Amino acid sequence: GLVVDRGECFGLLGENGAGKTTLIKMLSCSLQPTTGTAHLCGHDVTEKPERVQKLVGICPQFDVLWDDLTVREHLLLFLRLKGASSARKDVGSILTEVGLLA
Repeated sequence: GLVVDRGECFGLLGENGAGKTTLIKMLSCSLQPTTGTAHLCGHDVTEKPERVQKLVGICPQFDVLWDDLTVREHLLLFLRLKGASSARKDVGSILTEVGLLA
């Protein structure tokens, strides 16, 4: 299996179809493994997805913004995707913190 130790810098390279996106989706709990297991920081991605999701951040290779959503709606969407239970309250705090809320 693949092991990346704490503090280690890791890059994932491979040809098209090699499984890079599948691995990222499994480690971010977007896709469950069909066989075997996947763990992140000691947490099984299928048994403790809420813990794993708090540890993972994904930066796609393209901008993921929609013209018809406001800043508030984008933040709310991404917080909900991360499993934040208090997303509405968190959005207000974030907007206030960065000075975008009057």
